[in-house]
Formats: sequence, C-alpha cells, structure tokens
Amino acid sequence: MTKKKTLGIYFNGEEKGFSLVEVLIYMTILTVILSILIGSLIMVAHVQERVIAGKALDRSAVVALDRILREVRLSDSIDRIVAVFDDPESVLAVNSESVTGVIRFYVSEEGSLYVEKEGGSHRLTHRDTEVQVFRVEEIDAGETEAVKVELTLSHSYSSGSIVQSFYVTAILRGSYEE
Repeated sequence: MTKKKTLGIYFNGEEKGFSLVEVLIYMTILTVILSILIGSLIMVAHVQERVIAGKALDRSAVVALDRILREVRLSDSIDRIVAVFDDPESVLAVNSESVTGVIRFYVSEEGSLYVEKEGGSHRLTHRDTEVQVFRVEEIDAGETEAVKVELTLSHSYSSGSIVQSFYVTAILRGSYEE
C-alpha cells in the first residue's frame, strides 16, 4: 500500500478528498447563493424600513387630522384675526366656549404641526415627519361655517422618503346650532 497526499493529508489506499477544481466550483456556487441571499435580505430590510416610515406618516396624519376635526367640530367660530387661510403654512384658529382663549393649529419652524390651547403647545406629528403643506380653506355657505384642511406630510428614512397628502372637511358646531 502506498500513501498518497491529498490536500495535505495522507490516506491509505484510494485517494480521498477534493481536487482544486472541485473546491473552486463549490466555492463559486456558494458565492452565488450567498450573493442572492444577501441581496434578498437587503431588499427586505429596505421594504421593512419603507413600511415603518409609511406607518409613522399615516399615524401622524390620523392623530393630527382627528385632533383638528374634534376641535373644529366643537368650536363656535373661526378667529379670523389670528387665522391665516389659503396659504401653504396656514394657521387655523377657532373659538370655543369650553376653552379659555383661542385654539390654534400651526406649523413650527422645524416643520412639525402643533396645537396651542390654553397656553400650552403640543406636537401633533411624529418627530421624523415633516409638514410640507398645511393649508386651511374657509368654506362659508350662508349661515354654516366649515373648514377644509389639506395636510401634506413627508417622512424620511435612510434610503428615501415618503410624501403623502391628506384632506378633511369639518363644520363648526356654532355655525348650525340655533
């Protein structure tokens, strides 16, 4: 029996182990499979990040528009001295008997939507969500007062951003109660 050396190991009898060509073929196949797998994982991570950003954007819009709707529906009148209409950075100001002073919705300098009520301000949008447009239009239909609100938000994430517009219309309580 002769001893043969294969891949640095001596075996008795027949030659065992892999040839260099076989190892290169296996490594090539493994590299292709891993490249596909890693590419798929990266794509899934980007999709997940976009979904999370979309949910944060939707959540900000729902919170902000629900609060605006509630305050407008409970209001008696629009404060036309403070309010700014038909502007991308509108200010909505309403008066209510249940609240001392004016309830004011506005966009801050950092791009967040705030509500100011009874001396305190509260952010309505997510910290990573920026208000692109906050436009308030006054609707005057005879004795009934209403407002139409357009809110365009953007949410940035590492590989891009999402921009979406939301709309709502509300009638002031004080304009139809007699």
